[in-house]
Amino acid sequence: ELTIEEASRHLARGELSAVTLTQAVLDRIAAVDPRIGAYLTLDAEGALAAYARVLAVAPVHGPTLAALEQFLDRPEAAQAAALLEPAMRSEARWEFLMRVVALQAREEQDPAEKARRTREVAELQEHKLDDATGAYGTWQRLLALDPSDGSVREQLERLAGALDGWEALAPRPR
Repeated sequence: ELTIEEASRHLARGELSAVTLTQAVLDRIAAVDPRIGAYLTLDAEGALAAYARVLAVAPVHGPTLAALEQFLDRPEAAQAAALLEPAMRSEARWEFLMRVVALQAREEQDPAEKARRTREVAELQEHKLDDATGAYGTWQRLLALDPSDGSVREQLERLAGALDGWEALAPRPR
């Protein structure tokens, strides 16, 4: 735990980032406040709106992107993912983009959009991350979402041949 003065010195010397300090303070508030009730609310929505304004001016602003990454494990994850997605695409950060799109797919309620996002995850895995095995698993999940989609079956058959995974495609006896 740092005093304000110590934190200020560390920030000035570049030994501590504002994002890290802010996250540490928020984590401490979350841990302690249920017992003492000092805060009425933490304004995650306001923070996300402020980050959106920064990204509108500087679409790949590093500290803002780093701060938004912290939201991916919070209830506001879908909003943070929507803000992060364009930067991850423009910066070709494929692994992170895949994480963001997968989160969006999980949260999506519309079946067609959920399928579109899941398809994109599979394509990122195979074509940008060279992870044919991961893509195969994602195509299998997509087939479970819509068993009638012939294009998904085609992708699974193609990858099964490449991965020697025909057993996984064969119907199991009941």
